[in-house]
This record gives sequence, C-alpha cells and structure tokens, in this order.
Amino acid sequence: MGEGVNEAMKTDFQTIKVELKDGVAVLFMDNPPVNQLSEHFVRELAEAMTEAYQDDAVKAMVLTGTGKNFIAGADITQVKDIRTKDELMSGLKENMKFINSIETGPKPVVAAINGNCLGGGLEIAMVCHYRVAADGVNLGQPEVQIGLIPGAGGTQRLPRLIGLRHALEMITIGRPINAQVGLQRGLVDEVVEPDKLVDAAVSAAGRFITGELNIMARATRNRHLWIPSAAEKKAMMDFTKAMVAAQAKGYIAPMKAVEAIDRGLSYDIEKDLEVEAELFADCVVSDVAKNLIGIFLNTRAAGRLPRTEGVEPAEIKKVQKLWSIMTGQSSSGGKRSAGTTRATPFSG
Repeated sequence: MGEGVNEAMKTDFQTIKVELKDGVAVLFMDNPPVNQLSEHFVRELAEAMTEAYQDDAVKAMVLTGTGKNFIAGADITQVKDIRTKDELMSGLKENMKFINSIETGPKPVVAAINGNCLGGGLEIAMVCHYRVAADGVNLGQPEVQIGLIPGAGGTQRLPRLIGLRHALEMITIGRPINAQVGLQRGLVDEVVEPDKLVDAAVSAAGRFITGELNIMARATRNRHLWIPSAAEKKAMMDFTKAMVAAQAKGYIAPMKAVEAIDRGLSYDIEKDLEVEAELFADCVVSDVAKNLIGIFLNTRAAGRLPRTEGVEPAEIKKVQKLWSIMTGQSSSGGKRSAGTTRATPFSG
C-alpha cells in the first residue's frame, strides 16, 4: 500500500500494523476478537503513535480497525474486581492522559471507522481531528447497559459534537446510531463505501498536511458551538433528570451520566473530565454495576459453550424487563430485547 514504512519508525507490534502512504502513517488496530482496549493493546497503540509523532517522514496519522470492529470498547475484565475508587483513579488518569494526547498532539489524527465503534472506541474516535465512517457501521456509548457511564471523555465530547439533546439520548439509553445518522448529527465528517474508507481517510489527512484543515480548530475540546447557555442547559437537564429518574429506578448509571453532563459541558474541559472520572468511579464500585457486569460476562461465556441438542433456552423475562427499564422501551413490537442486543461496549 504505497511507499512502505520509514525505517526510523518502529513497526513490530503485536496488535498494530503500520503502513505509510503519502506521508500518512496508517495504523491498523488488530486486537482480536473485537479490538477491545486491553492494557497491552493500549500500550502498543500509544507506543505506535509516539513513534509516528517522532518520525519526520510522518505528517499525519490514520487510525482504523480490522474485520468488523474499529474498537468495540474497553476490556471489562480489567474493572470487574475493583472495589474502591482509589484502586481505579490512578489508572483512569493515565488513560485520560493518553486519550487527551491524541487530541492535543502535534500531528493530525484521522479516524477511519471500519466497524463497530462503541464505548471507549467512540471516545478515541472523538479525540481524532476528523472522522470518516464506512457506511453501515454503528457508533455508540452503551456503557449504561452494564451499569457504567463513559469514562474516557464521552460525556463531555459527545455533546460538544452533536449537541446536548442527542448526546443525552445516546448516553442515557445506550443505543447506538448508524453512520448516516452520525453524519447528519455531526459525529462523523464523511461516510463512504467500506472499500474506499482508508483512501478517504488518507485524503482527509492530506487536507491537514496542505493546511486546508487546522488541527486546533478541529479538536473536539475546542468545539464550543453546541455548549448551551445556562438557561438552555437547565431546562434540558431538568427535563432529562425527571425522565431518567422515572425510567431507571434503582439503576444509578443513567443518573450519573446526566450528572456528569450537568456538572460539566463548560469551557474548561479538563475540569469537566475530572467530574466524569469521579462519577465513572462511583459506578464501577457500585453493586449494580458488579451485578450487571457479572451477568454480561456469564452470558458471554455461556454463548461460547457447545449447544445442548434438543433443549431450547427459556425466556429470560427479568433481563428483558431490565432492558426496558434501561432504555425506556418495550422489548416487544419490533424493538430489540435484551436477548437480541449485540451492541455492548465490551463485546467479545
């Protein structure tokens, strides 16, 4: 694919494949089964990006995934056993430091969203300076489905890109949107056919190299158009709090997400991110999250077991009821039930 790789840049990573085209380093993320943000994968991604920043032959970067996933979320096993906020906060700060470094780094980064872009995957896409999505992909922040809220900037960057109303809907319900809806709302900048994705992303990166696009102006943290006035924010948040409180009784994550946006979404994103981190930690150590994460992991493990012939599984009404509570929808009438939901932030 083009010129090969500058020898000055390290390329021997287990989970990242690097190619150079027209001065753009294309980083193909490949961490099976779903490109989840495991500790080793994040470390290699950070190292690969540092190499690209330091290589004078690289003028811009493209991040893309492999198979059906861009990044389908965090590795939930890394937080399931955490019992205190102190255990979590240092890791959260390190993770946020890496995420922020993409947004504030010296070279433009374009996200080429080839597949599922969920949870932490969308949070990484949102710190990129331009987003090109393949037609048909899903984008979302579904953390509430397992008792959490976005913990890497999602509650603060999503409303800056698509506005408060749409962001509240995506985060508190947890249902993803497709690429075309993302384009209409401003979450992505282009939608192209899958076979044209990388070339379109490299072309977008070239617009930064030529000066047509400005890295500072394109940084999500500098997008202030959708930050509402105090009166607008209060009206929207009062309405949302009442709705969420009625629909999610006993489930703290939707209310914590609302609180993160209510206390944040200011002109000081660093302080906003600190608020989000504290509220995310509250969710991680909660009994509700522990139970939902346990259900999720057990269900995922059961799905990998050999099927017993001649035995049909019983309908799990309690889980369907939980899904209805979390989303404010019935699982009937063509809506997706918990048993058919695939878009979770920690698929695998």
